[in-house]
Amino acid sequence: MGYRYRLSGYVFEIDTPLRELPEVNDEPECFLSVRRDISEKIPAEALSAESYLNADLALTCIQREQFGFVAIWNNNTIEYTPASHLDDMGITIQLLGTIAMIMSATMGYVSLHAASVVIDNRAVLFCGASGVGKSTLTAHFYSKGYQVLSDDVTTLRITAPGKITAYPSVPRIKLSDESLALIGRSGDGLQEINFETRKYILPITEITGSNGYELSAIIFPLYKDGHMILEQIGGFSNKLLVAKHLYRKRLAKLLYPITQRRELFLALAAHIPMYHFYRPCNMATMQESLDYIEMQLNR
Repeated sequence: MGYRYRLSGYVFEIDTPLRELPEVNDEPECFLSVRRDISEKIPAEALSAESYLNADLALTCIQREQFGFVAIWNNNTIEYTPASHLDDMGITIQLLGTIAMIMSATMGYVSLHAASVVIDNRAVLFCGASGVGKSTLTAHFYSKGYQVLSDDVTTLRITAPGKITAYPSVPRIKLSDESLALIGRSGDGLQEINFETRKYILPITEITGSNGYELSAIIFPLYKDGHMILEQIGGFSNKLLVAKHLYRKRLAKLLYPITQRRELFLALAAHIPMYHFYRPCNMATMQESLDYIEMQLNR
């Protein structure tokens, strides 16, 4: 038996330990293995294609230079062969990022590029591309005692008519030195990671709500000169722009049936309030803007 973890609403079993995730004893719903070489069962034509589908074998294959080769059998068994250039840290990053997104897609969840916190027992998403301050916003709420579901990628699912549920992701927040300073912390004793800039991993020690939280609002943080303001987005078609923030968009379009994507985004546009959060891009007003958005969301 391998290692069992709960992630994004489901339990999976893997043959490689992932110390970033807490172990569980529940029965797994899907299985993930990390291979040194691609299985000999994979058809030859799949080895030279970016994507491959064989309905007779119940097999889907995806490969990219960035992460390697993924084979999905019967929508619940995933074999991952990492790209040769990845070291152990790089493999872990892919397992907790792109590979987790692929696994979630096979389980029927849609992943958005969004952080998520719980306010009044409901989930609020901070949605946007890298660099808009999602992790800083997440860390602020975490430092004030709010439950954090994710600092970067949040999985969603329609669980009842008009109800969308958000699920916990990897229990950590990735922060720069400046963002750590805003919550009175430093990088001392924290694991350092290097993306485009140096960041540190702040573990989230208390995880609750494995069944997810009903979604109440989506916030799009944006840096803009002038006053800070939370501005509601009007118009059904404008709210459909949330579709731009599918995590790993090109892969997502391969994995999610168009009917599933359309159903989710129509439900979000119809039932979930959305807002732009404009604030200046400077450290001098950063704490003020964090306090402002907390106050607005608790009204």
